[in-house]
Formats: sequence, structure tokens, C-alpha cells
Amino acid sequence: MGWISAEASQTVERGTIPDFKSIDEAVSVIGYLASGHSNQPVVVIDEFERIKEAAERMLFADFIKQVGDQSVPIKLLFCGIGSSLSDLLDAHHSCCRYLTAVPLERLGIHPCLEIIVSAASALNLGVEDTSAYRIARISDGFPHYVHLLTEKLLWSAFADEEEVSITDVSHYLSAVRNAVIDIEPHLKAMYEKATLKYKADYETVLWAVADHHELKRRSTDIYKSYTRIMNARREEPLSREAFNQRMNSLKRPNHASILKANRQGWYEFGEAVVRGYVRLRAEEHGVSLGSEHPHDGRNPNSLANAPRSNIIRSRD
Repeated sequence: MGWISAEASQTVERGTIPDFKSIDEAVSVIGYLASGHSNQPVVVIDEFERIKEAAERMLFADFIKQVGDQSVPIKLLFCGIGSSLSDLLDAHHSCCRYLTAVPLERLGIHPCLEIIVSAASALNLGVEDTSAYRIARISDGFPHYVHLLTEKLLWSAFADEEEVSITDVSHYLSAVRNAVIDIEPHLKAMYEKATLKYKADYETVLWAVADHHELKRRSTDIYKSYTRIMNARREEPLSREAFNQRMNSLKRPNHASILKANRQGWYEFGEAVVRGYVRLRAEEHGVSLGSEHPHDGRNPNSLANAPRSNIIRSRD
């Protein structure tokens, strides 16, 4: 363990990565480094699910097995999104006996709220309860989204011309808009896949789903929003049957599974944070939707006659 040639050791000491020709060579170098680093160094390999090629994952599986077989004094932590170890490694051989799976569930509402409140408290700032709750809900249990939305909320309060002791709805709305812009590539890819076929139809249906501050809505209410939007655009709405077909299609993988629903006809976005991006795309096309926040005060039924000067124009 840890034995490498003099040439390889000189390469490593210079801080250069050797040109590995086999798994054995890689394990030898890792053993060499581990023996001189500490008692048991820890290596974290994050976002492992981004390695898509099965052959590359199999190489990692072989590497893990050799590290275990040769008792290399090192701990490997693989972090990634998957339902099982085999999902991440595409491997069924004995490497799994060296691994222990530690599943991490999405955060509940209260841990999310604790993140928001503790961050604001560190800056002697209060967060209005409804805004905090909506950030926790929209983040859908993903800490990354909680951190991002909270960061944008705090920056919005910092940029306010008035001194802010507790955030309000304007800071929340600014936070959502800026967070959506920051994570746009991921959300844009999902949106484009969902609306690729019959683009205009699917876009307006998605806008209708996001036409209220409630995250989960009945299909009958969504259709009312849809007809209001289409009437405001002076376009003929789809029949209820065709509308239902579009809604069902948006639950399927070939439409990014952007929506999900239960048997009672209640629909919501598969990832709650995507609704902010949908709302942004609607505004880019000159369509104002209903309130994003219960304290926003806008009446969705009055938006059809909203002055065009108050609507963001499309940048397309």
C-alpha cells in the first residue's frame, strides 16, 4: 500500500497529477498521499450524479473496491442524488460492501424556517412570518433554495432606501425574482422541455397554474385562470377537454414532469421553486398573474384590464 515509483513520487511532490494508466496506479498514489497526510484523511466527492457515463461510474466502483481491498487509510464520501447506491454507481459487484448509504430526506418546514430566522437574526433583522413560511414552502425542502432565497431577501432589505427592521412583501417579491434569475439555466431547461410541443398552449397552461399564491390548486380554478389569461390576450382558449389533456401531459417525463397531481384533481409544480420562473416568463410576455404572496394585495380578476405601462414587456 502506498508504494509508487521514484518518478511518480517526484511528480506528486511537485503537485502534478500523474497520468494514471490503471486503477492500481491510482490507488497506489492515493495510498502514498494518505500515508503522509494524516491518520485517516477524508475525501468528499460531491454532485456525483453529474457523472452520467456508466463506464466512468464503473471505474469509480472498481476504485472503491481496490481502496477497500488494499486497506488504504482513507474515507471516501460520495454525495449525490439517487434512490440507492446502485443508482449512483451503476454497479452490482462487491464494492458496495465497503459502502454505507446515508439517505438524506428533504428538510421539513420548521428546519427551513430555522435557517431563515437564524440568518436574519445574525443581522439583527426580522422576517415577516408569511414571507418566511413561503420561502420554506417554495424551497420544497432543498437547503440550497432556502439559502438562495434567504440571501436574496436579506440583500433586498439591505438595498432598501429606508431602514428596515423587519422585511415585508416587497422584499420577498424581489428575493423570488432575483433567485429565479440566478438559477435560470436549470429552470429554463425544464421549462423549455415542458413547452417544446405546442409551445403557446403549454406556456399559457403553466402560467395559469402559477396564477395564485397557493402552491397547490384545483384544476377547475386553474382553468378559470387560464380562460382569464386567454381572454386578456384576446385569444381563443382551449376546450376544457383539451386543457385537461395538456395538464396531464405536463406530468409526464417527456414534458420534464413539471407538474404533479393527486387523484382529487389538485395540481402543483413538481419543484415548487419552478413556479417563480414560470411567473417570470409570463411577465416577459406581457402577462400579469395573480398575487405571489398573500399580502401582495393584487386581485387576479382585475389584472385583465391592467394598464400596459405596468406590465413588463417581452425581451424576446
